[in-house]
Amino acid sequence: MVVALSGGLAACGEPIALPDAATGTAAGRTPSAEERRAAQSLSIGNQQALAAATPYDRALLCSFALEALDGQLRERGLLNDAQRQAFAQMRAEFARQLRATAGERAEADVARDRQTVAEAHPEPGDQAQIAIGCLRRFQQETA
Repeated sequence: MVVALSGGLAACGEPIALPDAATGTAAGRTPSAEERRAAQSLSIGNQQALAAATPYDRALLCSFALEALDGQLRERGLLNDAQRQAFAQMRAEFARQLRATAGERAEADVARDRQTVAEAHPEPGDQAQIAIGCLRRFQQETA
């Protein structure tokens, strides 16, 4: 069937660059910056939002995202006891990081900042990607 399809494409007269199986791009073509950004945004565990953040903002974002993902998975009954315990440990770690980086900020200021983060990331998929990115970053930093 592939041979028949290839023959059909060649019969049209114009050679068509088919996507390379390894890269997903047409052979010899470099993805545009827009295509790379789109791929990055679809990457599971996208760490782009974390890379540019201050330690406080990163701890705030990770604390929020991990709590949101934990809640989503618990609601659906998708966590076993070991996973619930692991989530609790990581939530505690990011809460510790948040306290350590909050400096002189009052609890009310941190709560307001957390609400701002929640409003900026209302989509569960976005929250999950950030949480996964936080966990990956944590693993890299502690390896």
